[in-house]
Amino acid sequence: MAVSANSVLANLAQLSPDSDKASVIAAIDEAVDDLIGQVQSSADATADPEFLEQTKQTINFLEACTGFPDPEFTEHSRKRMLELQGVLVGSNTPSAEPEQAGPSEAPEEAADSAEPVPEVPPESLVSFEEVFTDSLCKFVTDRLALFHVPQPPDELLDNHDGLLPYPLSLEFSTDLESVIRTHFIRPILGSRNMKILAGGVGQNDLNEAYFMNIFNLPKRENVVRTLWGSQWDIIKAALHSQQTAQNQAAQTQSGGRGKKKESLLGRMFSKKAKAPKGPVQPAAGSDTAIGLQIWSELTQTSGKEYDPPRPEEIGLFDALFDYKPGTINKRKVAVEQLLRQEVGDQEGREGSSRLYMARMVMELPPHCGELIALSAYYEHQEIFSPEVLKAYLASQATSESGRRAALPLFLRWVPDPIGRNEE
Repeated sequence: MAVSANSVLANLAQLSPDSDKASVIAAIDEAVDDLIGQVQSSADATADPEFLEQTKQTINFLEACTGFPDPEFTEHSRKRMLELQGVLVGSNTPSAEPEQAGPSEAPEEAADSAEPVPEVPPESLVSFEEVFTDSLCKFVTDRLALFHVPQPPDELLDNHDGLLPYPLSLEFSTDLESVIRTHFIRPILGSRNMKILAGGVGQNDLNEAYFMNIFNLPKRENVVRTLWGSQWDIIKAALHSQQTAQNQAAQTQSGGRGKKKESLLGRMFSKKAKAPKGPVQPAAGSDTAIGLQIWSELTQTSGKEYDPPRPEEIGLFDALFDYKPGTINKRKVAVEQLLRQEVGDQEGREGSSRLYMARMVMELPPHCGELIALSAYYEHQEIFSPEVLKAYLASQATSESGRRAALPLFLRWVPDPIGRNEE
């Protein structure tokens, strides 16, 4: 099969540097439509190495596009990626139609196969939706549980109004699971890609282990991860829309230009001033309204023990799919051992814990290394000395802004002790 040479990167290379967003979207659409067309026109397309390479390149590019700050562009990129993944999933799903009996079958075998299959009692059938929902919730909360600190020191909590950082809080994990069950599951299971996946799963495969394997697929093949990310895209777009509306309302109320001096008649017969209008509320049931509702449920802190997430930290929830519990547990044990060696063992190599934690930031998925360090800071405060803290932060950057960029979650709850004269 001849593969089209118009890959997504080739299409973009033909654009001028000052091309607008519509031109970039058109180039993306052309590449995606071409790949989908090849799958639909030839059943052997997915066996072609060149086709697979172009598909991988396109999905990787679209995944990168979902990190852009423009909500419209992000949403379009995510949808096209889901579309392409869905076609690939469909092409690899075996047909559900029964095979026709071959001419070599014995008459007795054919007769046996024609006998009616006894009905399976409904109560013995396992629900795809139920097992999928439980498995996804467990997958996400198990990864957050790696950083939970059950009894943090009171002096650390007092620095933040008695609130625990949300990644370290069991209560936050419970609230997130409630949001997943209430808001995320229905749109995820309602997608075409998930319906294709559900149609190819037998009763014997409806178990936690099967879905954990699905969730751990590589990023470009992971339909569930893409759908999970699209739910967070809705929240990010809703927050962006709300912020834009608030900014516009503030500009309208401030007027912008100074008021003109009114004449005497103008002051005498002035019209009744109208109350300034606030931002328009999103329509009920719209993506914006849904996104704002979900975010409100995750961030309302009345009676809660945790400091809630901020909009700029939403990327953590997508990165959870890259977190490997076995690796994280080993790193946590190593960090504690190194901290204890530095404090209590005269032969402990000075700076070893700092070097190890610094490497974690580079070697592990986004935020993972700093969350291990944050949990160690809260759980092992007695051995996480000020000297270790200063050395760890200094290893990330020489400026305060650089350190905050490298460790945004860690430094949200841990004060930076390095003075400006030490930078």
